[in-house]
Amino acid sequence: MTGCRLDGSRRIASDAAVRGAFFGQSSFATHALGTVRNVVKVPNDIDLALLGQLGCGIQTGAGAVLNRLRPAVGSSLLVCGAGPVGMAAIMAAKIAGCSVIAVTDLRDSRLEIARTLGATHVVNAADGEAAAARLREIGPQGFNNAVDTTGVSAVTSQAVDLLAPLGTCVVLGVGSVMTQVRTSSLLSGGRCLCGSAEGDSRPDEFIPRLIALYREGRFPIDRLVTRFPFDQVNEACAAASAGSVIKPVLIMPAG
Repeated sequence: MTGCRLDGSRRIASDAAVRGAFFGQSSFATHALGTVRNVVKVPNDIDLALLGQLGCGIQTGAGAVLNRLRPAVGSSLLVCGAGPVGMAAIMAAKIAGCSVIAVTDLRDSRLEIARTLGATHVVNAADGEAAAARLREIGPQGFNNAVDTTGVSAVTSQAVDLLAPLGTCVVLGVGSVMTQVRTSSLLSGGRCLCGSAEGDSRPDEFIPRLIALYREGRFPIDRLVTRFPFDQVNEACAAASAGSVIKPVLIMPAG
């Protein structure tokens, strides 16, 4: 792909390559073109560095819970993976009134943050079978719902196995291999496995709803963000890959 774009005061030649990154949809540009149907108007008094994350991962995790699963008050939810999508699902589950919100991840630091956002139980998945046994203790009758953000086939399969009868597992992670789930787990008790695109949301309706929840202090997305100046883009990418931060946000230079 070639084109011409402006980068600050520097003009890039029309035959220069323009490449995308992160799902092939980002350009690290200072400006973007969008159609009317793909633009959501947001308040001027909230930092865009916070609101920008609502357009993808955050609405995906929150929407999977609030729009697709719609858990009953007092129900149980298992969240696999405590990255940005998983953290959004945790906050949404708390908003929905789930009484049990169990979270698994490989990093204790993320699990501690998950606790502060609404998780009632946290389990380090690195403990293997001991972790699975702990989850069965937390949900002895199975979890009413589950959200898998990892994209790891074994995790998805385990999440389905841990469902209660008529439970639903929503898959949000994109893995590199085919997901394998035992059909007996689905047939036994009428369990369901499904996907969700961007949280099954209408962004022009759902994003303002999330902003309102943020204003009320019930959806603290600011606690997920670590800011990096744009000249530290490599450090931000490394931190995201290492999992040492939850949601790195690049800040363009002023002017």
